[in-house]
Amino acid sequence: MPERNFQSGQGRVFLQSEGAGPGNSVEYLGCARLTGFSQSLGDVTPVYCPDPSAYDKFLVVDEVQGEGGLPTTSLVGRFGLRNPVFEEECPFGVQVHYGLCQNPTDFNGGWDVIIAFERARFTNRSSDDLAAMEEGDRTPITFTGDISARRMNQIDQLVLGAAAASQVMREVTGVAICDWLQCGECGVTSRGCDTIYAVSRSSGAGSPGLPGELHVSTDGGATWEDYDITTLATGEDPDDVACVGNWVVVVSQDSGSMHLAPNTDFTDWQEVTTGFVDNPLAIYALSPTQVWIVGDAGYVYFTDDVATGVVVQDAGVAASGVQLNDVMAVDSLHIAAVGNSNTVIYSNNGGDIWAAQTGPIAAVNLNCIWMRSQHSWMVGAANGNLYYTLNEAGSWSAKAFPGSGAGEVRDIVFAIAEDSAFGYMAHSTATPAGRILRSLDGGFSWYVLPEGAGNIPANDYIGALAVCRDPNVVVGGGLADDAEDGIIVIGS
Repeated sequence: MPERNFQSGQGRVFLQSEGAGPGNSVEYLGCARLTGFSQSLGDVTPVYCPDPSAYDKFLVVDEVQGEGGLPTTSLVGRFGLRNPVFEEECPFGVQVHYGLCQNPTDFNGGWDVIIAFERARFTNRSSDDLAAMEEGDRTPITFTGDISARRMNQIDQLVLGAAAASQVMREVTGVAICDWLQCGECGVTSRGCDTIYAVSRSSGAGSPGLPGELHVSTDGGATWEDYDITTLATGEDPDDVACVGNWVVVVSQDSGSMHLAPNTDFTDWQEVTTGFVDNPLAIYALSPTQVWIVGDAGYVYFTDDVATGVVVQDAGVAASGVQLNDVMAVDSLHIAAVGNSNTVIYSNNGGDIWAAQTGPIAAVNLNCIWMRSQHSWMVGAANGNLYYTLNEAGSWSAKAFPGSGAGEVRDIVFAIAEDSAFGYMAHSTATPAGRILRSLDGGFSWYVLPEGAGNIPANDYIGALAVCRDPNVVVGGGLADDAEDGIIVIGS
């Protein structure tokens, strides 16, 4: 069957003023087009050495790739009452959606593939003649704005499939993608999304009394290996997993500690208890030396070396002793955490001082947080709603999505970078049934996956999500629809 090719006439342009974000609407540009893009990937310079088999001959023994450039294109539009080339002075997002049989003005549902430019800026602008001297000069006026963008991505439709179905026998409580682009120089080839970790609960103290497990895939979820977390006692569940340098780190509320294995040997576990006062529930690693962990009595911990333990940054004071469920840092200074009873705490100095912030909704448990910037955050709640702030919790707004207001919002992640346009949300209905939603505009709008054929594999809920450098890959973990087995879902 011949491969489908898209044509320029099948492209339609959308613009998001001030860039991707939950407070910025998307506009369909009815009389506009984008010109062809260009992006230097860096010139390749050969490295020579003398040929050992002949005088005055030289061999290419290596290459050095130079600095790449930002993607560029141009927005061309008719002069009308709305003229982005004149009016957009801040970074913005611009996308071209390609389709054939859909409604071309439907931003979320009317496309087969998208070319997206993120954090775009106009670098030059020009126009046709602005007035006519005589009848023969009459013509529509076009404005042209040359664009340079921070990122350019192709966005594809996703299908959702179950992975490791015969191996994951208990609820999956945490997932992580720990990979980077590798071209074989170190003996491994990876697109940057191939190494996936998931942790699942213990079967309990009764027979057969199996401990919590780490599930590992190195091929994007096609095949899996399972390893007992041997430092967890039977009946002690893992709650979250993170990649910290060369360690895979699991935190457990039941054990009141974290459990480490080198990423080269998942049978060599060690338990680290040093520094813990309450029981850890969630972990976020900004880098191998900048790791935050939060616990069930509102404690916030920090470590720059997970093998040696943690130090207390806040002894539950900012959270008033309330359980914290999630933590994230957008940079080394700005960190936020959320928890039960509408608890939000925040630090703008690397955790030296933590302070309580106003939460979005009184008396409701907050399950997850994603920081898009130091000012803009999104929070998922146990009442099934999604909330966002643009001013560091100075004020909050609810963000409606299909099915909002029932069930729970359990996790939020965005691909590539915190301020990316492309994100995923785990939401479970009251039925219960777990769903994964996608956003193409930084959280302003959401829709239920999959976009391609089929449905999400049946489950009670998806509780944890992970993404990678490719905005077209998402991994979810949770509870299967029998309320007993675990489930891993791959969206690609």
